[in-house]
Amino acid sequence: MLFGISTNEEPYDIEAENYIRDEIEYFDNPLIIGSNSSNNYYVINCDNNDESVYCWDRTHIHYDDNYDYAEVDEEGKIYKFSDTFDEFFDAIFNNIGEEKDIQIVKL
Repeated sequence: MLFGISTNEEPYDIEAENYIRDEIEYFDNPLIIGSNSSNNYYVINCDNNDESVYCWDRTHIHYDDNYDYAEVDEEGKIYKFSDTFDEFFDAIFNNIGEEKDIQIVKL
């Protein structure tokens, strides 16, 4: 799920969900943009030329060594999900199935 801006539902609001972003030790300016069904977050790093989207394994469900950033204070490992946001967005739409009627609203 990708978070919205100024939503009426706090669990779906990007500003409300970013209260924990300071727990990420490796990024100077992380932005949590969404979450998955395991309550792990999708994060982008807003402070450099890094265009990647990462999955922050905050719930510690992954126990492999294929992470991109190790946890520091038990905050969870960080895995690169995609090299760009466009690639991330395409992955979502390529995996939802054709039976879904989805409309994209540009602001």
